[in-house]
Amino acid sequence: MPADLFHALSVANHVSATVFGISVTALLMFYPVPLIKVIWFLLIVPVFAVWTLLESQWWLPSPAYGLHLQALVFLISVILLGLWQWRRSRGRPLERAALRAATLSLWSGAGLFALLYVLAPNMGALNHGNAHGLFLITYVGLVLGFGRYRLVDLDAWSLRVLMWVLGVGAVLVMDVLITTMLLDDQSLGLILSLVICGAVYFPLRQLLWRVIFRRREPNQMVIAGEILSLGIVPAHERAAHWRRLLGEMFNTRRINQLAEAPPGGKAVQRVQVLDDGLLMRLPALVSLPAVELRGRDHGRRLFSTQDRRLAERLSRLVDQMMRTRDAYDRGASEERERIADDLHDDLGAKLLTLVHLSDSVGSHRVAAVARDALQEMRLSVREMKAHPAPLEDLLADWRAETVDRLEGANIRADWRAHAVVPVRLVGSRTISQLTRVLREAVSNVIRHSGGTRCAIRIEATLTHLTLEVEDDGRGLEDAQVRLSSIERRVFRLGGTYQHLRGAEGGLRLRVRAPIDGAAAQ
Repeated sequence: MPADLFHALSVANHVSATVFGISVTALLMFYPVPLIKVIWFLLIVPVFAVWTLLESQWWLPSPAYGLHLQALVFLISVILLGLWQWRRSRGRPLERAALRAATLSLWSGAGLFALLYVLAPNMGALNHGNAHGLFLITYVGLVLGFGRYRLVDLDAWSLRVLMWVLGVGAVLVMDVLITTMLLDDQSLGLILSLVICGAVYFPLRQLLWRVIFRRREPNQMVIAGEILSLGIVPAHERAAHWRRLLGEMFNTRRINQLAEAPPGGKAVQRVQVLDDGLLMRLPALVSLPAVELRGRDHGRRLFSTQDRRLAERLSRLVDQMMRTRDAYDRGASEERERIADDLHDDLGAKLLTLVHLSDSVGSHRVAAVARDALQEMRLSVREMKAHPAPLEDLLADWRAETVDRLEGANIRADWRAHAVVPVRLVGSRTISQLTRVLREAVSNVIRHSGGTRCAIRIEATLTHLTLEVEDDGRGLEDAQVRLSSIERRVFRLGGTYQHLRGAEGGLRLRVRAPIDGAAAQ
């Protein structure tokens, strides 16, 4: 080849390499976050232009001061700018994923090329075919990274590739150090470098890999506990447990409940990763709403295909468990209904017959006991069937029973009841527990107070029912012992309980409990 033509081609090659280095440097200066002002970049360009001109005219002492040093400067610039961009793009997972793809390709392609080019005098001439292959890796990575192609799957392989690139670089550097400082035999130097890197770098790489990914793994004990809780907790608490489980699994707390069908759209039918991995949607399950998760690892990562498959397996497991639990609940409910019907039809009929027979033969005490047993049986049947009842009917039943018992014990009854809402459904559990609380309070007045008057005050609001029983008897003597069963029943309802001295010197009992019949209404 003529010397002039070879020189011209060498100059073109050097200029193109400089343009490539300046372009990549400029790219990382302004994407994804602008790091410097444009004016500073415009001042850098003439410096490299003059540098390339001096090298093309052979005005530098040696090639090491020309393109070799330029390649090393570009390599260091790419590394530093990549680290700077990584820090500045914190909290922006999509930009960080694109940056990861681009810098990974640059470090693995152009980085290895620059390293081999700098080390070429010690390793022999750099093969142009290998150099073109390394730059092809670079261009492919840039296209994938800045084209945002399948960024959601970067985490599955990006760190592996980076660690292998660092391993290859470590072997090359170690080989040059050994052949330059210790041995002249390149084959023996390469063998020693492989042994040293294999003994030091690769175990260190495995340790680093475990540290990075073990930190991201969710606590398996917590996950197992939340899954089991979904099959135990009441139905109205399942949605909160489901969100907590997803938050632990994917390390995010930005979980939104979705409507059954968004306006103008269709309901979520399967797990979807959307917006380039920024969010993931899960379909509705049995008694669990559809949800949307944002910010994998609190915004540090994108939702990946692996996350989607994990969410699909988790959804199938939870759906199967919910269906099994609901089938069990239906079976238990049907069995309770059957037992309640048997009690009502068989035992109830016999107790009613006993009441009539006792009245007919003059055994009024036996008839009273039979009536009490019949009322208690009916209350238990109502609780087993879990049927709510209107508040007005409940107050009427309470008044009839309470006044009848007090007057039968020669105690004057003062009954006052006030309801904010005239018609209100009260849950069966609240009915049974508060009925027993009222009976126990009236029984204590009859047996222990020694009073002649008993005042009953009941006030019902939209959410709570307040019950007060006050007598004019002995007061607080042994009240704590006699009221322990009342206290337990009130706490089961999640209510509050007080006993103190009344205005007339007797005992005043005050109970406030929530009405759990809102859903039935």
